Amino acid sequence: MQVLGIVIFLKSKGENKMTNEIAVKEKGKMQEVTKEKLIQYLKDFGLTNSLETNEINQFMEIAITFQLNPFKREIYCIPFKMKDGQRKLSIITGYETYLKRAERLGTLNGWEVSTQGSIKGGDLKAIVIINRKDWENPLKHEVYFVEYNQNNHIWNTKPITMIKKVAIAQAFRLAFPDEFGGMPYTADELPENMTNVKVEIEKPTIKPPPIATIPASEDKEKASAVGLINEKQGKRMYAIWKSAGLADSQALEIIKSYGFTGTKDVTIETYDVICEALKLAEKGDAQE
Repeated sequence: MQVLGIVIFLKSKGENKMTNEIAVKEKGKMQEVTKEKLIQYLKDFGLTNSLETNEINQFMEIAITFQLNPFKREIYCIPFKMKDGQRKLSIITGYETYLKRAERLGTLNGWEVSTQGSIKGGDLKAIVIINRKDWENPLKHEVYFVEYNQNNHIWNTKPITMIKKVAIAQAFRLAFPDEFGGMPYTADELPENMTNVKVEIEKPTIKPPPIATIPASEDKEKASAVGLINEKQGKRMYAIWKSAGLADSQALEIIKSYGFTGTKDVTIETYDVICEALKLAEKGDAQE
């Protein structure tokens, strides 16, 4: 599998001047991403216990520099281990972020994506064409499926969608290098070990209510009184892991890692944290 670079390249203040200017121009159109908001995000999703201090600082620096809002899934991070056991951090964005930012710049003059070839023939590729108002000729970028196929559930079931997403992200970085240079890559462009939760991390210390004190026949009002999620929330959690391509057994292992036996005894306090963990544990990027 080919990866065009490291997940993040931190630029100097001079090189980030253009990016910061764009962020200032956009502040009137979107909520500013501040250190305080990022700390709140890390606390809400239990990441302050999962990440090391240097990783938290790196995540916040990238998010603030490029004004990426984690609450909108414009940026997220996953710790992972290299083959030699060394711990690293993937800082990732969604391909939609490139599209939204390009539209705000005012120089985008239309774009299109298509595919040619087939998997069977070994020549399936996605082709992206981007037009800029200040360019005479468009940019054309091609990405081949064989170079990025991760051979997992989502790539095997949605190969056209996935290779298009990789091509779109790369093409927009090439078409707007001053604005997007140094921004995080999308999960689809990175090796699977860099985008899945594989590393042993410390989970938030949250104790569920004693299961023995909750009768199986307990009604919804009693369940609410002890802070358990309702049936609708349980169904949403199930939909999340199915959308992420996880087997039921895989999802159950994640839920158990937070001290619960299944969805029925998950507390409201931990609900959002577990939902996020299920999304991040997917076999590929669920954003489409």
